[in-house]
Amino acid sequence: MANWTVTVDESTCIGCQTCPEVAPKTFRMRQDSIAEVIQPYGDDSDTIMRAAQSCPVDAIVITDNDSSQKLWPE
Repeated sequence: MANWTVTVDESTCIGCQTCPEVAPKTFRMRQDSIAEVIQPYGDDSDTIMRAAQSCPVDAIVITDNDSSQKLWPE
């Protein structure tokens, strides 16, 4: 399991629903069509990273907890 923090930039999210389609145990869509993290480690690390990389507007931010370095978007 990766030691990172997963967040959704609400001001950037366009509600395309890609992240919960790719990683449904980690993300869901709120009633206002903005994605949210429901379980930071709900899916495996590769799946969560794939969901972040599939976001067309890079609204999913993954930060390494040890180094505080942003892993995604690069």
